[in-house]
Amino acid sequence: MTICAEVIAIGDEITSGSRLDTNSQWLASQFGDLGVRTLYHSSVGDDFDACVDVFRIAIGRSDYIVMTGGLGPTQDDLTRKAIAAATDRPIEIRQEALDHIQSFFVGREMPDRNRLQAEFPQGSRLIHNPHGTAPGIDLTVERPGRPDCHVFCLPGVPAEMRQMWNAGVAVRMRELLGVQRVVRQHVVKCFGVGESDMESRIADLLDRKQTPQVGITVNRATISLRIFAEGSDEADCQSQIDRVTESLRQRVGEFIFGEGDDFELQDAIIELLDRRRETLCCVEHGFNSLADTWLSACERPDLYRGGLSLSDQRASNRWRSVLGVPQNGSPEQWTAEVMERFDADWALAIDGYPTIVPGEGKTNPSSDIRLVVTGRKLATPRSITFHMGGHPDVLPPRIGKAGLNFLRQVLLAN
Repeated sequence: MTICAEVIAIGDEITSGSRLDTNSQWLASQFGDLGVRTLYHSSVGDDFDACVDVFRIAIGRSDYIVMTGGLGPTQDDLTRKAIAAATDRPIEIRQEALDHIQSFFVGREMPDRNRLQAEFPQGSRLIHNPHGTAPGIDLTVERPGRPDCHVFCLPGVPAEMRQMWNAGVAVRMRELLGVQRVVRQHVVKCFGVGESDMESRIADLLDRKQTPQVGITVNRATISLRIFAEGSDEADCQSQIDRVTESLRQRVGEFIFGEGDDFELQDAIIELLDRRRETLCCVEHGFNSLADTWLSACERPDLYRGGLSLSDQRASNRWRSVLGVPQNGSPEQWTAEVMERFDADWALAIDGYPTIVPGEGKTNPSSDIRLVVTGRKLATPRSITFHMGGHPDVLPPRIGKAGLNFLRQVLLAN
């Protein structure tokens, strides 16, 4: 039977959307490092009955549970009483916890409300919190005919939670797990193909019964193929990842631009320029231009010399005068002049981003796009023209990425 984990975030600030739940993301990755796959993420507000319900469901379906939040001294901190109710256990004051809490109030009287933080479900263990007044809870719940469920309750404060995980929960889990399985993830990044087309090309690899498993997600036209490998050790997982990655390269290699969660198209461009010891500049026309912003964020001025963002016709006219480009100058002329002025080896032109005016109800703008790449090693510029439309939040990034991907293809071919 596969061991699975669940992460529960508690608090109205999470369910209302006023705060981003980064704790659950971090905890899921920690479970993975221990060889335990997280199958469920739950969020619940500061409501006693809702907390009890969520806790009971989690205990029924998951082997390891970590809850964050709800361990403070106020009326809306319900974790202790709710987990006690969910497991039919009485609450008791733990003197060890009370002594620890009182140590934070040297020279002043401890508010009576803080006594709540020393309350524990009967039979639970204390998880030491060296930096706060909220001790954690370690509770084992028996499940007839099934392995025990292990529940860990930690504070919602990220720094306290992480320290208590590393020093307490992770150590305890290694003891409980005995023979450790290793779970690793690897991401292959793609651009230039639609999600449905990608799925049809690798349909057998996406079968949930396959080992390792492959998942597909899309974010602003970038496709991430996420490989989940589970094995006896690091080498076993890496062997699985290498096998699937090679299969992906054989099938969809023309769309793969890199690997890793944080690797983006601009990183692929910088890598290529670094390998070739060449430099780049760019010019973009239209509102919401992004390529220059992304490339500048790579912080490699030795490779990316900078660019021009021509947001409107007046800006274009001013720079035409500076560069000596005719009023009806083509993108090819723009790239050639900009490349010379920036003393770069390559220049990319993106013409152009659509005008998106907030509040005008233009929900599906479109634009005729022309991409041009000029290089000192090219006899003639390379160019492509196409029409692109979409939601205003998605269209500018798609255009910027299309420009970077076209540049990547030209660099690889020359």
